[in-house]
Amino acid sequence: MDNSKKMTWYSLAFIAFSGVWGFGNVANGFMYFNGTQVIFSWVLMFALYFVPYALMVGELGSAFKTSGGGVSSWINNTIGPKLAYYAYEDSLTPYRLNLYCDRSYVYAKETIPVEVWLLNDTQEDRSGKVVASISVDGKVCNSYSMEVSVDAAYSVCSGKIPVVIPNVDKKSTVSVDAVLYDEEGKAVYAEKYKFTAYPNKEAKDIKVASIGARAQKIAVLYGYEQSDVKDADTVIVSTIEENKETVENLLSEGRNVVVITPDVEQVSFDIDDLHIETKKGPKVYFAAVADGLKDYSINRLYSAVSDYREFAARKYILGAEGSELIYTYGKSGVDGAKAPKVHFPLVKKYNHGKGSLYVISLVLDGKLGFNPNLDEFIMDCIEQNI
Repeated sequence: MDNSKKMTWYSLAFIAFSGVWGFGNVANGFMYFNGTQVIFSWVLMFALYFVPYALMVGELGSAFKTSGGGVSSWINNTIGPKLAYYAYEDSLTPYRLNLYCDRSYVYAKETIPVEVWLLNDTQEDRSGKVVASISVDGKVCNSYSMEVSVDAAYSVCSGKIPVVIPNVDKKSTVSVDAVLYDEEGKAVYAEKYKFTAYPNKEAKDIKVASIGARAQKIAVLYGYEQSDVKDADTVIVSTIEENKETVENLLSEGRNVVVITPDVEQVSFDIDDLHIETKKGPKVYFAAVADGLKDYSINRLYSAVSDYREFAARKYILGAEGSELIYTYGKSGVDGAKAPKVHFPLVKKYNHGKGSLYVISLVLDGKLGFNPNLDEFIMDCIEQNI
């Protein structure tokens, strides 16, 4: 037999590694997980997953080389026809629906549009009906139906389901269960989309003052009692450069100050002898929360400006002073850092003078009021719950 026409197991393993893991993950891992140190995890992953994967694929492929069904043929011959059927039923469904929404975390009583997409992989125009039920923690509370149609060999957004989030009093799972019925009224496909719903958080009864237009919008959005700076428990500042002396005085008096940094890549200011500076970094879509804090889940934040899920930050706070509250990871060697898994703080708290200073470098425009976890975090900073 001519072995030159055979694919070796290690060639198959490398093909699987490139196709499944991808060069994008290789680059991201190198950037965010300490450069060359991440190579060990690649080797471990290769040895524990991709090599066994290649050996199994090679063995099954050679054992059932005359079968034409690929994975379904392997499952049919090794386990049975029932599981073989389910192995490809979903992906090969010629007429199906898909639910899409850019929101995952929502508030009670919001109305969230969920897009209904139809895929028609046949050569005929198709029509039918989509019936959806909305449930809270498994209990159905509402329903919706719509007529749909799609051209042959085409996909289209057939409309939107206006999902009214029930008035929950605690964190709950809201499910949208949709069923596609064909022209004869037969159910041909089912799809589910889940929201995590939160009750509307009420502002604590404290006096809040704001300095700067962005700061004022935040105070008004969250419903805090507006106060003069001299009487306020907490002062939100969005124009720090022009108001450093005011902030210094507030901290010396024991006040709580929340600084919203300008939406630019680099910011630098001094509060007495405390130097605070930010630096441009990669766009951060997933941020970590410091140990001991709530799981605020600051990731894939929805923006009402773009109507899409966006990054949480694109700059981080330099310096060893203060306590990091929200951070991302950076590779070893950046800014002189040598330890593995370097933290790049996105939000810090400083105990300065007799007061507390929160510095927030997150990108907030278009996100506040639409991301319950982010709103809760900002309010906890304002109310000194952290």
